[in-house]
Amino acid sequence: MRITGINRENFDAVSGCFPKDVSEFIDKEEYTAYAVLTEGGELAGVVSFEEEKTEDINAARLDWIFVVPEYRGQGLAAYMIKEVKERLKAAGVSVLYTDIPQDSEYSEIRSFLKAVKFDIEDGYLLDPDEDIEEISITDNAAMVLDDGEEADETAGADELLMALHPDMPYLIPRLNALDSLLADEGRDIDMSADNKDGPYILIKDKKGMDIRMAIGLIPDEPENFVIYAISEKELSGKQGEACEALIEEWEDEVQLASAGYDEAAGVIRFLAALPCEEGMPGKDELKEFVKGFKEETDAFNRLLSEVK
Repeated sequence: MRITGINRENFDAVSGCFPKDVSEFIDKEEYTAYAVLTEGGELAGVVSFEEEKTEDINAARLDWIFVVPEYRGQGLAAYMIKEVKERLKAAGVSVLYTDIPQDSEYSEIRSFLKAVKFDIEDGYLLDPDEDIEEISITDNAAMVLDDGEEADETAGADELLMALHPDMPYLIPRLNALDSLLADEGRDIDMSADNKDGPYILIKDKKGMDIRMAIGLIPDEPENFVIYAISEKELSGKQGEACEALIEEWEDEVQLASAGYDEAAGVIRFLAALPCEEGMPGKDELKEFVKGFKEETDAFNRLLSEVK
């Protein structure tokens, strides 16, 4: 096997192995892609990453890795990660990281990342205010590449994420404060709050759906933030068929939540947002927000229960 660089001139020959949007990045100076070819010149796989530099750290985000089906099971993906690591280390990059959704369909990728020594820790909310159907809780996966004396080989993915994203120090204290408020109010709203090490909090509800609480920072305004409540529910085939009509009927009656049906995953997702422009809300305001979200999602479940 041999590895060769991909650029605009030869991208068309391998574009079928990449997501469509990669063509927008291939010319960027920070974006690098490689193809792995067999000795006979056949395409066996591709990998790409984007370098990110801050004042504190030089890092690269693993963007895509793909092995052509007939070459799978031969260790080719691990070979590509090894080659990427060596090239990044030579370029002075000290951290390679990526993210991995918690959805079950990504379990094989998660196992692969662990096998090639990525450290995976509890995640964060992905694209919370773009499209409710695309909402996902995503785990952090990272590895230290620097072998120098200053390298912290024990650094976890969350610590590396803190170094990569300067806004994280605004996020963590607010999650801690949110956790304290939820723990205090757990009994009053018939829930119990389970603190997570990652940047979201899971509220376990024995009777209804679990709720994930997350903090969203407003771009360029880190002093302002939004508290999100997210729930999701798997639907049967008949429930899925009736879902769009039920959402339209339900949204005429609710004030807090919105919903979206992910047909491919067979899941309905609910989202509510509490803007916070004057710091963390008081206990009563937060209690009413979570209680209202729970009541509105319960109302949809009652409509759903009537579908036979």
